[in-house]
Amino acid sequence: MDAGALPPLTVSSALTQWRPEPVLAVAAIAGLVTYVRWVVRLARRGDRWPSGRVVAWVAAMAVLLWVTSGGPAAYGHVLISAHMVQHMVLVTALPVLAALAAPVTLALRALPTTTDGPRGPRDWLLAVLGSRIAHVLLHPVVATANVVVSMAVFYATPLFERSLTNGVVHLWAVLHFSLAGYAFTTILIGTDPVPHRPPYPLRLLMLAPAMVFHTGLGLVLVTSSQLLLAVSVLAESRPAWLSDPVTDQQAAGALVWALGEVPALGLALLIAARWAASDERDQRRAARRATSVALPS
Repeated sequence: MDAGALPPLTVSSALTQWRPEPVLAVAAIAGLVTYVRWVVRLARRGDRWPSGRVVAWVAAMAVLLWVTSGGPAAYGHVLISAHMVQHMVLVTALPVLAALAAPVTLALRALPTTTDGPRGPRDWLLAVLGSRIAHVLLHPVVATANVVVSMAVFYATPLFERSLTNGVVHLWAVLHFSLAGYAFTTILIGTDPVPHRPPYPLRLLMLAPAMVFHTGLGLVLVTSSQLLLAVSVLAESRPAWLSDPVTDQQAAGALVWALGEVPALGLALLIAARWAASDERDQRRAARRATSVALPS
């Protein structure tokens, strides 16, 4: 979409303006259809799949479609603030919804087991989950570093500028940050199988590096009086109604902070709640064991 054709950014225009990205739009629709088909397959054989997970996946695919083909995509090539909305939603909000939906667990339950002949989809999925690279990428330290370091490299190198002008780089960035966010989040709160599930105190500790980075990047953008990111590319596509790009960059910094810290706080509360529930279950089991030991034979 031509930047000159974009109206000034408002809540209404963010919801009504579209810049369709065919590959990602097809991916969102295919993801929704496939998930629903798997749920229906389970229901037909009498297995139940939690409705809350279905709602989470539908919301995840709707968010993916909007953030990559809707307002954030339309304005993300001309406004730093809109780009940051797109990026932060992909790396924070979308992974939370996907992790709660447990798509890998659903696939393992819905896909048929191959007893003879070549490997089927379920066999390949199990092979990927059991591979050495999965063990490395899904290690808590690596998953945490992947989110923080890759984001720092993306904005500190020409990669961000290239993503605004090169469709392949843009698709790579969307895929990478979405999957990195999902891997990180599913280790924290997901039920999909991962090689390493750290104890609850370490899960809370994993949130710290990302929170510190988002705060730091947000402060840099908010306090800077000069443009810092993709200056030449954004200058060429700057709409006439954007009179103060520095203010837009400062708004982007505030959005980085808000869209990074608020989801992190929500994750921390959810982890703490599950930690308390786990401790309560352990105490009940210990009380039952103590009672059974105390009863006379």
